[in-house]
Amino acid sequence: MGVEYPAKKLTMGYWAIRGLAAPMRMMAAYSGTEIEEMRYAATKKADDSGWETPAWFGEDKPVLAEKNAMINLPYMIDGDKVVTQSNSCFFFMQKKCGLEPKDDAAVCDNQQVMMQVFDLRNDAMKVVYGGTDKEGFKKGAPEYFKGVSGHYAKLNGFLRQKGTPFFGGAEPLSGDFFAFEMIDMHSAIAKKIGVADPLDSCAELKAFFAAFKALPKMQGYFESEAYTLTFNSDEAAFY
Repeated sequence: MGVEYPAKKLTMGYWAIRGLAAPMRMMAAYSGTEIEEMRYAATKKADDSGWETPAWFGEDKPVLAEKNAMINLPYMIDGDKVVTQSNSCFFFMQKKCGLEPKDDAAVCDNQQVMMQVFDLRNDAMKVVYGGTDKEGFKKGAPEYFKGVSGHYAKLNGFLRQKGTPFFGGAEPLSGDFFAFEMIDMHSAIAKKIGVADPLDSCAELKAFFAAFKALPKMQGYFESEAYTLTFNSDEAAFY
């Protein structure tokens, strides 16, 4: 069954992984916002020449492109409104979930955190999908994690300067959900390949991660099937 348009429920479309959808799933869980999901699974071609996703490229993408020519994954559908591009979806979801910053200073802080975490993610994707195999990834991991430590130092220092448990202040904003996901992913990678987790050297960031993981409103998500999805697709180098 293809995507419904106009959507009767707030709908999010993304690959059948955590990836860029995880922060939005978490925002929805935290705020109690109901969303419908369209998850697109990639399967290997019979000749092993690559991957194919007919439900997306062959079915839903052409339909949604008629409504928004920039359509990509992730996307959000709210009634007859179709929103795409990752940051646009994040900011759209934070508004739908009532997680908008309350003043200009908070807006600025939240956006800076989002962009810093995106820098971290962009570096990660270069190596996770960089064409190497598992052994090659493991061999290059110590050098890669030096870069991760640099990103963590900035985020850790920012939290220290704010003096709050979350980047958003006393309560999390959209940047916090994205930051949690990237820290969770890197801790999993470090454990998987047997290298030191740079989180252990960042007291404020480690406290943030623990506080977020303990949020009562997030326990349903952490116990859900969505949290058990892989961080990235099956072609990712560290799996």
